[in-house]
Amino acid sequence: MNSIYMPVKAEIFGQMYTIHGELDPDYIQKLADYVDGKMREVANATSTEDTQKVAVLAARAIADELPAPNAKIGDRGRINARTGPALP
Repeated sequence: MNSIYMPVKAEIFGQMYTIHGELDPDYIQKLADYVDGKMREVANATSTEDTQKVAVLAARAIADELPAPNAKIGDRGRINARTGPALP
């Protein structure tokens, strides 16, 4: 069953967004909070305030947390050795 929820207003890195979707509003807020936190970590670690750079680096850090499709155990270490470690 597809339920349509009310739009969720969420602040990410100082910018308000209205997020529409069929996910639970609490879950959407948790996702927005996670992205906001990751962007703030990146901004602090890199001392940059360029929102676009921060967003790209945060997206890379979040993607690095996900298991890579078709990756074998040990591949992640080789990838990090080439591209640098994920941000803390």
